[in-house]
Amino acid sequence: MGCFRFAINCMRISGIKCGLAGLVLFVFCEAGLCAEDQYIQSFDAAFTAYVSLNYNSIVFSQNDKNSAETYISNRPFDAGFGFAWGNFSLGFNVSIPFLRDTEYSKSKSSDAQLNYHGKKFFFEIQGKDYKGFHDEDSRGSSRRRLSAVGKDGQNVDLEIRSIGIFGQYLWNHEEYSMRAAFDLTERQLKSAGSFLLGADSFYSTIFSPESFLSRYNKKNKLLQFGPNAGYAYTWVYNNNLFLAAAVSLGLNVHKELNGNSYSVGPAFFPRFAVGYHMEDWSFNFMYTATILSIIYNENESGDISTHHVQLTLARRF
Repeated sequence: MGCFRFAINCMRISGIKCGLAGLVLFVFCEAGLCAEDQYIQSFDAAFTAYVSLNYNSIVFSQNDKNSAETYISNRPFDAGFGFAWGNFSLGFNVSIPFLRDTEYSKSKSSDAQLNYHGKKFFFEIQGKDYKGFHDEDSRGSSRRRLSAVGKDGQNVDLEIRSIGIFGQYLWNHEEYSMRAAFDLTERQLKSAGSFLLGADSFYSTIFSPESFLSRYNKKNKLLQFGPNAGYAYTWVYNNNLFLAAAVSLGLNVHKELNGNSYSVGPAFFPRFAVGYHMEDWSFNFMYTATILSIIYNENESGDISTHHVQLTLARRF
């Protein structure tokens, strides 16, 4: 409406030529092209290449009326390479063997993710296969402590496989961009936020044939699905520097496929990023996690949480 008032005032003061110029400006503003009203800028480049340093982990917790145990994977840092074309992005990781905790044996693992970040909605498909965990309470303990080169082989014999999809609709997609903070394919020009509404579904297997986790001596198959909702906000300084956060809570149905248990439990999806945009280059540091509760009965529960930390440098072409 500021542009419209400008046109009217010009017609009163300077005549019809200025008024017509103001009306043209009004049309551009209404089309989202007026700089003062623009929240999101699309980069001209259609292709973006990435290099990154990543750390991925799984934390598994098991609680009953007598004890509470937490087990952690020991995957090395990864060197990442990827690209974005349009709304899709795909990445590949190569482990750096010496960048791990040498107090424990290395977890055998594979980790993959496919992202789609559209203007109005986004989804992420992730797949994880991890074998070999250590007890969180074992650090410094001779019971599970490994040698400096990690050849004792005394990790907990625990294997977790998971595949899932997580998607959300961006309520304020005209002013807020998820791609600007996490995909680096757009620029957020002004601080803005959006409510998020979506759904998620995860299939997981937990197997520990030789450990004292008796429930998992036979492969346990779990299906979890349900709605989620949250809020995202990106704070922008000088059009380039940004700090972003998106936090969502879910309420998932949990079904043990090789058992009879049904339950309903919470899910938590936090993500944070800080970064900087230049004309052809961008970089960010981000953290994302998926935390899924597991409830078997009033005495047995736990959770599977996956964590991803990434430092990314992006170049647009």
